[in-house]
Amino acid sequence: MEKKRKIVIVGDNLRLAKSLGLFLLSKGFSIRLCETQLQIEEAFKQEDFHLCLLSYAMQKNENIALKIRRYDKHIPIVFMLDRLMEKQELEDLQLTDIDFIVKPFSMGEIVKKIQAAFDTSLKKRGDEEIFAIGSFIFDTNRKLLIGKKKKTIQLTPKESELLRFLCKKMGNVADRASILEKVWKTNDSANARTIDVYINKLRKYLSADDSIVIENIYGVGYKLSVN
Repeated sequence: MEKKRKIVIVGDNLRLAKSLGLFLLSKGFSIRLCETQLQIEEAFKQEDFHLCLLSYAMQKNENIALKIRRYDKHIPIVFMLDRLMEKQELEDLQLTDIDFIVKPFSMGEIVKKIQAAFDTSLKKRGDEEIFAIGSFIFDTNRKLLIGKKKKTIQLTPKESELLRFLCKKMGNVADRASILEKVWKTNDSANARTIDVYINKLRKYLSADDSIVIENIYGVGYKLSVN
């Protein structure tokens, strides 16, 4: 089972965003559209994304890219420029893992840009870590769980970060406060319920192997172990 890659489209041209979103849906991607900073904030609180398509017009007015990187420091961003001359302004931002495409562009061109961004992200393997979890192999760099018969599960960035944190604590308790700080970059205990949601997702992914347990340590946190 391979999960759809999630793309968030951020722009003030709703007509373009909708047509682009419908096309990408037909290509097998999961899409979310955002027009305002509030919608962006809500989107990143509710979901993890594999890539952002960002209108440079919105970037110039509201410096959206830096805010998006606060929510997810690794997310690749493809800027949609109105003019080629904006490329220099883009370079001045000194952001990594970015690309651009100039309007007007064909749907085929944007798909190529998206795939190139994914490919580039996968090739950055400097901090690669591989964990064996029961019958699963967890590739942190590719955010992949590889099970029996090479069946793969594509994790979202947040799912991957959480599982990596649990793997590093394998056999020991990972307390909620540390998870919030290291994975969600917050000390706000109001987000604790979100951890439960992600833990249940990981349990479901790993359920094919009965020896793998993510135990809820009441009042403290969670423990990943293999019996």
